[in-house]
Amino acid sequence: MVDLKDKKILYELGLNARITNKALAKKIALSESSTIARLNNLIKNEVLFGTHTLIDNSKMGYQGYRLYFKFISTTPEEERKILDWLKNNRAVSVLARCFGFFDVAVMSWIKERQLFDELITALKEKFRDKITDLEISLYCETYHFNRDYLLENPPKIRKIIKTGGSEIEKIDELDNKILNSMYNDARKSILDISHELKIPPRTIAYRIKQLENKKIIAGYNINLQTTKIGYVYYKLNIILSKNAKFSDILDFAISHKNVIYLDRTIGIYDLQLNMEVKNNEELQKIIEEVKNKFGGIKELSWFQIEKYLKINYI
Repeated sequence: MVDLKDKKILYELGLNARITNKALAKKIALSESSTIARLNNLIKNEVLFGTHTLIDNSKMGYQGYRLYFKFISTTPEEERKILDWLKNNRAVSVLARCFGFFDVAVMSWIKERQLFDELITALKEKFRDKITDLEISLYCETYHFNRDYLLENPPKIRKIIKTGGSEIEKIDELDNKILNSMYNDARKSILDISHELKIPPRTIAYRIKQLENKKIIAGYNINLQTTKIGYVYYKLNIILSKNAKFSDILDFAISHKNVIYLDRTIGIYDLQLNMEVKNNEELQKIIEEVKNKFGGIKELSWFQIEKYLKINYI
């Protein structure tokens, strides 16, 4: 079980996963040794399964694609075979097992659209009789929010990070190496990156600061196993009618502590609310709130993220 202090640790790391242990201890009003012990316990119990550097891939010339589909007439072994094939495909950046409207979610961040075309073609050729209801979308932009629901008294103003739809920034080989080194470990020290890349620490620190200033590095976040703290991760897909305004949905997302992402997409669905809630009853309450508040909602569908099988945005 996690208590309020544990949740505060998770919250602060969600704001900035590179925060020092000393600064983190001060934020939660505990000794540094107690804070480190709690942090290690969260990792040991798989509540926290790592950290990541939030990168605006659009600034590096990448485009995001999203694929959902259902299994049809499959055995567990056949499903595992399909998931393993996707996991090993270089065009797949993120792979998740789902429950509900879809069974599988795939995200691809790639520079050449041909790679995604080849992925879809090969998937259909190999497993056409085992998958159905394929839905493909193009990412336009994503709004990231911190997990305010972790706090008893969350701040009145939420921190918002926007990625996607950005102009391309020039970066070199060293920048790419730094990003690859930091992506799956946002807390990796400058000294560790320096030793790994054989580049002076001062140079590494300067380059990271430049990547932050260019907003290529948009932030530092955690990988949270929500079920370990009594929450479930749902994705709510929305098709807007001509009367609905995206700005109104954005305001709703900002004001709702359980919404952690809002994706604007091109495809069957116009946008997607990503939420972490306690149970299906809480989900239904939010869905009714969305329907009542926005008369311009044409269609809704939702599903649950059960488990991530691959996470690699770059």
